[in-house]
Amino acid sequence: LQSYDRAISLNPNFAPTHYYRATLLEAQGRPDDALAAFEKAVALAQSLKPEQFKTCRERIQALQSRK
Repeated sequence: LQSYDRAISLNPNFAPTHYYRATLLEAQGRPDDALAAFEKAVALAQSLKPEQFKTCRERIQALQSRK
């Protein structure tokens, strides 16, 4: 997680870093933090691959439905 946070501090507009950070946060059982990171990745979608964008949208929906 520290590596992702460092990468984001160096380049905060690179969506894939937010995407991978979100997947790690979700795997760690931190759904609220994961949701925020997925939403940030979607907001910066121009640098996401289409399949990453699709996964982000799916994970956002799944995490929101848990609330």
